[in-house]
Amino acid sequence: MLVVPDSNIMYPDLFFESDAITTILNAEEVEGIKFMIPEVVIDELRNHVEERADEAIGDVNKSHSQIDSLVGHNRYTDGCIASHQKQDILDRFEERVNQFLEEGRILAYPSISPKELADRSIQDRRPFQSSGKGNQKSDRGMRDTLIWLTLKEHLKRTDDTVPRILFATQDTVFVAEENRLHESLVYELKNEGFPQESVTIRRNLNDVIIEFISPLRT
Repeated sequence: MLVVPDSNIMYPDLFFESDAITTILNAEEVEGIKFMIPEVVIDELRNHVEERADEAIGDVNKSHSQIDSLVGHNRYTDGCIASHQKQDILDRFEERVNQFLEEGRILAYPSISPKELADRSIQDRRPFQSSGKGNQKSDRGMRDTLIWLTLKEHLKRTDDTVPRILFATQDTVFVAEENRLHESLVYELKNEGFPQESVTIRRNLNDVIIEFISPLRT
């Protein structure tokens, strides 16, 4: 059983160190459980880490500047956070990513041609969602589509007799009522020969722990 988080699940835990992730990793000694992150999610988190670093550094430097103006001299000029300190933050992220890569916990981008991806977008096949008409039409869902195709590619490659992915996401593009996988995606799985339960939706990692890990410890 594979546990896979969406980007929205990982945003509060940019360095993969939460109690929930630690609990799942420690539970891998129990047969059939593994935690993995799609490469597209890693890339999105990397961008988010850089944005958060820029924002935090900007806030600190702004505070220093405000204090300087109040005291009447550049007391904190030399204390402003420099670019090498931002690099320390990025390096910390990359160290964690490399650790996951070495442990085989990153699901690579799916093998799909640009035409296949374009056709899916043109046909508005979920997770793609278009808005507008004609030359005003805009596409949404590229990242979500790449995540979905990553999950399907894993299903195709796995040797499991009954492959199963627990996909933790809060993105409504994947979710139908009662926290079930959206019916169009269920149909897609069935049409390609996968059981409906191959991909199961959970809204957070704590639900995964409560339902699938805690009972194994009792």
